Amino acid sequence: RWGAVLKLANPLKKKTKGSSSSARAAATLMQHGEHMSYPLSIIAASWMFPIVHYALMIGGGLGQAERFEDEKRGTQQVAPGQVHLVGAAAAAAASADASWWPWLIDFACQLPKPGVEVVCVGVEVVDGTADDETDEKRQGKGKGNADDENDEKKNATAKAIKKSVHKSTYRDFVRRRETTNAPGPYLIFASDLTRSGDCEEILHAARRSAAPFVTAVRTEIDLAVETELFEAAGFELVGVEKNPFAFPVPSQNPGMGNDTQRGNEWIAAYVPRSTCGVGGDKKRTAEKTEKDEKGAKR
Repeated sequence: RWGAVLKLANPLKKKTKGSSSSARAAATLMQHGEHMSYPLSIIAASWMFPIVHYALMIGGGLGQAERFEDEKRGTQQVAPGQVHLVGAAAAAAASADASWWPWLIDFACQLPKPGVEVVCVGVEVVDGTADDETDEKRQGKGKGNADDENDEKKNATAKAIKKSVHKSTYRDFVRRRETTNAPGPYLIFASDLTRSGDCEEILHAARRSAAPFVTAVRTEIDLAVETELFEAAGFELVGVEKNPFAFPVPSQNPGMGNDTQRGNEWIAAYVPRSTCGVGGDKKRTAEKTEKDEKGAKR
């Protein structure tokens, strides 16, 4: 459907007066579809995998009243649960408007208030609010006197934070948050993770939390490589599904000239392996390497 619309909107072969405007309209429509593919992939994962839906519901605020025994505490503004974005998804979300990504996820997943906060982490993302400044806003530390009226304003400011951008590696970002005892993510989402240079570092940093990890890849080859990396890092595969919200227009595969690929065509969900910790994963990998070396010698 996307391809048919774009084909009709791009009459470059006909040298008509409105060809340039039609071409611009087609390019804008295609770019919009590609940007929409990332948040819609998270929404599709919540439909396909129940563990993702439960994580988003808990992060969005499900059961807050039951968790807070103190009635006064229940009246305060609670910070939204964080969804960490890495890889190509972080770059796409960082360049988008600050409100529509979280709003779309909250609305489509039917999340209760306060919903989720989109956190974009990457070296090449657009530099946004620094970590310290974001934490100050989230904790209500700012200018003014410490009276009740200012506290209400600060709580309202903390509620308004729905997207933050951090120009850093995910490993360093997680370490900084651990030193300040900041809450971890409820969900991690990445696109084209195997095509990034710090893929293994991202996985080891993500393994320090109990959040599900959702990925979107272009080809089945990328999916196979990604699954091996996740299993080596201590994750288990929950499932793989075809993404209904892939990129609207396919592109030529640079690795195979006669083949085409579509961005975010496959969605996979992983969870941390519960039978062993990070140390157990390293031990298992060492034992497997030792067995392979013995087999090669024989």
